[in-house]
Amino acid sequence: MAPNLPVLLVLLILFEFSIGVLILSKGIGVKLGLLGGLLFNLFLVPLQFVRGIPNLLLAAVQAYLLTKEYRTTVLELFRRRLR
Repeated sequence: MAPNLPVLLVLLILFEFSIGVLILSKGIGVKLGLLGGLLFNLFLVPLQFVRGIPNLLLAAVQAYLLTKEYRTTVLELFRRRLR
């Protein structure tokens, strides 16, 4: 096992958690989260060869979603539906 693997795993978990929280927010936070996810998926594509195609498709979806506006959070949407 690589000596720094636990540290790298913790950093990866924190990065992915941060991206998820940003995507669930609103406004510029969503855009930053989508951009971070997009770049991460594009980084993974050459590392996985043919198996990287789903990452490429996800990156394309994220690029499309970057063109939209997000004025409410996911939590706000759920609260509205429950009323």
